[in-house]
Amino acid sequence: MIQMSYRALVFALSVFAVINLPASASASASASAAERPVQGWATKSGLVTLLPQNAVQTTKDPMARLLIEDAFSRYAMAVDEGRHDVLSSLFTDDVHLDVVEASKTPLVSVSGRDAVVANFAAAWKQQGDQRRHLISNFVFNKLTADRAEVVAYAVVVVANDDLSVGASVIYTADFRRGPDGLWRFSRILIGMDKYMGQKPNPKK
Repeated sequence: MIQMSYRALVFALSVFAVINLPASASASASASAAERPVQGWATKSGLVTLLPQNAVQTTKDPMARLLIEDAFSRYAMAVDEGRHDVLSSLFTDDVHLDVVEASKTPLVSVSGRDAVVANFAAAWKQQGDQRRHLISNFVFNKLTADRAEVVAYAVVVVANDDLSVGASVIYTADFRRGPDGLWRFSRILIGMDKYMGQKPNPKK
C-alpha cells in the first residue's frame, strides 16, 4: 500500500486542481477586484454581527434553541415546497424581510406577514426548478425568555437539467416568542454571496 504524508497529499491535490482548472476559472482570475466576491462582506457592511462567546446574552433553556432551529428548518422546507400556509405560521404580524446580495442595498424590502408571504409565493412561481435550502451553523447572539437573535448559513441546491449549487447565504434573524409559546420570525435578512458564475435560470 502506498502511504503519503499529509503535506504531500495537500500538494498533490493542489497540483491536480491547477492542471484541471476549467476555462471559466482562469477567466475569473483575470477579472477586476471590483467584480470579485468580497470576503467578510456581511460583517464589513454592518448587516451581520457575530459576538464573542463571552458576550452572548443567553438563557440556559435548551428547548428554546431547539424550537428556534426547528422554525428555521421548517421555513426552509416550506419555501422549497411552496407551503405558504406554513410560512405564514412562522412569521409575526409585523415581520420584516430584506434580501441583499453582498451589499447593504436591499434587492427586496417587505414588511408585514401577508406581504412577506406573498413575496415568497411570487418568487416560487417564477422558479421552474426544484430548490432545497440546507440551513446550518446556527449561532445565537441573544436568547432570552421571549427574544432571540440568530445567525445561520444556508446552501441552496438546485435540481434542473443537472444538480448544482445555486447560492450560498448568510441569514440573520430576530425571533419573538408568542403567548402560545411558539417562536416566530420578526425580522429576516437573507444575505446572498456574490459570485461570478451563471445563476440558475428560473424560467427553465
